[in-house]
Amino acid sequence: MSLKDYHDLLIELRNENISYKQIAERLGYKRDTIKHYCQKNNIRGIEIDNSIETREQNYIKRFVEKFPNFEYVSGFNTYDSKIKIKCKTCGHIQERHANSNCERIMICDNCVELERVERLKAKEIERANRVRKENEYTETICVECSKTFLRAGNNQRYCSNECYTNAHKVIHNKICKECGNSFNTYHDGNLYCSDKCRRKCLNRMHTTSKDKRIRRNGKPDYSISLKKLYNMHKGICYLCGEKTNSKDIQITDEGYYIAGDSYPSIDHVIPIAKGGTHTWDNVKLAHRHCNSVKRDSIFYQEDNRQFRIF
Repeated sequence: MSLKDYHDLLIELRNENISYKQIAERLGYKRDTIKHYCQKNNIRGIEIDNSIETREQNYIKRFVEKFPNFEYVSGFNTYDSKIKIKCKTCGHIQERHANSNCERIMICDNCVELERVERLKAKEIERANRVRKENEYTETICVECSKTFLRAGNNQRYCSNECYTNAHKVIHNKICKECGNSFNTYHDGNLYCSDKCRRKCLNRMHTTSKDKRIRRNGKPDYSISLKKLYNMHKGICYLCGEKTNSKDIQITDEGYYIAGDSYPSIDHVIPIAKGGTHTWDNVKLAHRHCNSVKRDSIFYQEDNRQFRIF
């Protein structure tokens, strides 16, 4: 059913001075819909016959009962007009909509601003007291050098940055991940004795990780290096039993390295082409010449220390 079907009922309810909100709840409509229909069809209720002064007095009576902290000043003509009210707490006069008496609470703008200013002042005073307390100097003893100094605040334990640094220095003895030499460091997470070793290790890991043949046979061991293998086998070629020469290398004018036949190299016992892995149990030291002769073959050592190629 539309509101036209309730036209007579609306006139009757408004003559009984029933509010738009109560009518909307009874009929199942929104309050603004009921109000718009009544104003459009001049259904004003019993107050339409009253004078402006009488309606204003009735409005003031309802306003004071609902908002005892405010005082009505002036401005009421209809419920669509704006009125002036005065806060009884601070005396501030502000403008509100006449229909604002449907609100549950009414707040004074000036009181809200005064409360905000008071909170800011309290925070500023608290901050000033905290700064003043931190700047109060007291005599104390440095826990590092045992000298007496003036302390600002309660958490200062060292007389200078040097004493603080010395107190937190812890020397760790570590083994270099690349060259295997022992070194001292202040950082427990340091794995290399120098930037040179770090760059050398990272470059080798990058080169090894790009070799698809090595990664196809299993996860490679990135810690394998020629220097470590040379020290492990004491420079002896496992194929011929002769000592390798790490100085058998030439550098051209263009900066290229040319290794000789006796230069050491890393050899895979089981070749990568035949399923060998790049791990410590499958690598040995060999002359560059011996390694090139062996190529992708498998050597077996017999009792007479002779190698056979398969």
